[in-house]
Amino acid sequence: MMQQHSAQPMNETIGKIALECEEAGASKWDVVKIIKSLSERETLDIEELRKEAISLLRGINPEAAEVYASFHRMHVHTSGERIEGFDRGNIIKSLLKETSLPRAIAERIGHEVEGKIKDLKISYLDTALIRELVNARLLEYGYENIYRQYARIGLPSYDIAEKISKGFYGNCELLKGYSLQRLIPQEIRERHFSAEIHISALGDFPTKPYAYCIPANEIKEAASAEDFIFGLGERIAEIREFFSLPISVEALNMAISKHLVNAGNRKIAETSSLFFRAFGAFNGKCTIGISLFAPEGMQVRKDGKSAAIEFANALLLGSAGYDGKFTFKIAVDSPAELKLLKGAALRRGAYVLNCKSNNLRPLAQGFYSKFRNGILSCVNANLTGIALSARGNDADFFGQLEKCINSAKKIAEIKLLQLGQRAYLKERGIGLDSFAPMLCIDSLFGAAAAFSGENAKETMKFAERTMDAIRKSLGAEWIIAPASDDEAGERFAYENSRKFSYRASETESTGQFMKSDFIVRKYYSMPCAAGSISDVQKLLAGNAECVAM
Repeated sequence: MMQQHSAQPMNETIGKIALECEEAGASKWDVVKIIKSLSERETLDIEELRKEAISLLRGINPEAAEVYASFHRMHVHTSGERIEGFDRGNIIKSLLKETSLPRAIAERIGHEVEGKIKDLKISYLDTALIRELVNARLLEYGYENIYRQYARIGLPSYDIAEKISKGFYGNCELLKGYSLQRLIPQEIRERHFSAEIHISALGDFPTKPYAYCIPANEIKEAASAEDFIFGLGERIAEIREFFSLPISVEALNMAISKHLVNAGNRKIAETSSLFFRAFGAFNGKCTIGISLFAPEGMQVRKDGKSAAIEFANALLLGSAGYDGKFTFKIAVDSPAELKLLKGAALRRGAYVLNCKSNNLRPLAQGFYSKFRNGILSCVNANLTGIALSARGNDADFFGQLEKCINSAKKIAEIKLLQLGQRAYLKERGIGLDSFAPMLCIDSLFGAAAAFSGENAKETMKFAERTMDAIRKSLGAEWIIAPASDDEAGERFAYENSRKFSYRASETESTGQFMKSDFIVRKYYSMPCAAGSISDVQKLLAGNAECVAM
């Protein structure tokens, strides 16, 4: 008796590719051969399977292979800032979801728009252009009412440019599209959409610097500590909408100290409480710089310094009721200065900046700067993706890395040119010469491990070579830091998983590497992790620039 076999369901992705091959002119017999071959490699992602299908078709039906290859080259830059293969099914789905168009008409329009796109051979295909082509078909068929349901509402790029030139313009969604289409070169745009890089705060690109730290001595005209606090609040309120990240403040305690000389502990505690009430109303986190020494350029009397230290303790101890609202960065020029803080003052979540060799300025999130008061631009490099793509090829890795670095340089040039035309920045005393561009990398040690394997010694060597190459290419002015943009992290993780089936280890950038002498020797704005005051002091003694509690 013949044994019966249950039919195995076809992989959905392979079924989709089979249909695409048939539409490209392959016979049913050709398609059966392709399905059989692809079924043996169904663990590959859709892009790799499509490439395999093209290769197979070239051997059995060259004409269909050429047509299918032309289909394969059609990529859409989506509103989610990803590159995806063109699929007319998405047109049909959106028409049915957003309008009352009959399915048969939606399918016909989907086919016709697909054919038009193939004929045009467009280099940059995005969802806005596809919608325009669909709308043209709707009008040709006389569906004016459907067109109004489906129409994209926005502004021409000329009008956006006009608005930007006349004053501050804050429509982030429109500015993002404007920046991608008008300001960012095609090659760099492709790198952004393919998640080789991620340009942070694209909706602010032509209108705002990325981050800013108010210098300690900027608030001068104040008759009292209360006036100083309100004056600082007014200054932040005046300029905060012109930066992508929340404003930070340098050496707050030293700047206010002259108003607290001869003030008792009670008065200082009241002033600290007033600060929290005044600044707690701001949206977003506040990064507050506290200095345990007088910063360069500030004249602080001895009794003023004592008041500054007392105020620093009051701020740190009083912040307990505002968890998540304030980040404190404590500047020292000697590890011994930490003894000036009371036992519970140095709490988890604070950062310590080592200013022994340089006057480091606190910036929002985990960033700081040696040279400037702010960050001009922020480009994130998918270092892990580069390492996985290079597959152990040294020249390939460093070649791809240099292309990403050059993209970051170009982005900084374009942004500086754009912001130089914004009168509202100059009017508010924001000089661009005090800003540095920044490159963030997703996982230095994770990328090194992905390239060199799990050998800790080889991973460290490769990480050091990588940092040397980045610093040599960018020079001393640039800030180099770990990526902290959540959107960049999500996009990089998605693409690395899709292209390479890669999942990042939770411990790949922590543990033994965080306390290595590599971190403290190299100019890389990555906080070293410390679990205790003793750890902090040891890391500072070893010249760590920034220590995170």
